[in-house]
Amino acid sequence: GNGARMNRRTESIAVRRDAATASQRRGFCPSLWTPMESGDGLLVRVQARRGARGLDATQLREVARLAGNSGNGLIELTRRARLQLRGVRAEVLFALQSEFVRLGLAKSSAARERNSALIVNPLSGLSEGCATLDETAEALDRALQSPACDALSDKFGIVLDSGYALRDIAADIHVDLSAEQPELASIHVAGDSGRWTWRGRCRAVDVPALVIALCRSVSESG
Repeated sequence: GNGARMNRRTESIAVRRDAATASQRRGFCPSLWTPMESGDGLLVRVQARRGARGLDATQLREVARLAGNSGNGLIELTRRARLQLRGVRAEVLFALQSEFVRLGLAKSSAARERNSALIVNPLSGLSEGCATLDETAEALDRALQSPACDALSDKFGIVLDSGYALRDIAADIHVDLSAEQPELASIHVAGDSGRWTWRGRCRAVDVPALVIALCRSVSESG
């Protein structure tokens, strides 16, 4: 009956909360599926973008509603392009997760969400100085669901840029398509512009396969 369903719901919340606490090792990145305990409740992060698509007004209103109904209403934007909701109550965590999946702002599991470590230049399609990155971003987002990415660190990051506007964001792989030659991509690995290593150029259509090959190399090397 209702009592049994409530008990199962309570047990599910407890398991999720215990798993989140267990995941808070050094280098841990909180997410929708692995929230972090903080002084004002649970801290939950979700991707502000899916591929190269931004949030529309309806989605923004929904995010604000969920932040108010599930937490203390505070929403922060992180350096890694995540939306951070604060003060989330444990008893509404399951409902919050379900709502974000429904809105298309989260993947359906912790494993799938963790592989979405892609940051895209937000000026794509909005500025003449920025190549249109939508197609490459969507292909990358799909490719990152490959099993080759399963063993990557929680903080593993990939930047898809144009004109090196995001050069100061540290990432494991940095891909840049210039507005003048958007059919070609420059590939760098490790760090930011002061530390990265240039690996060469490839066709833009080959970027997803090359990135997955690099991810597989990292996973196999440990």
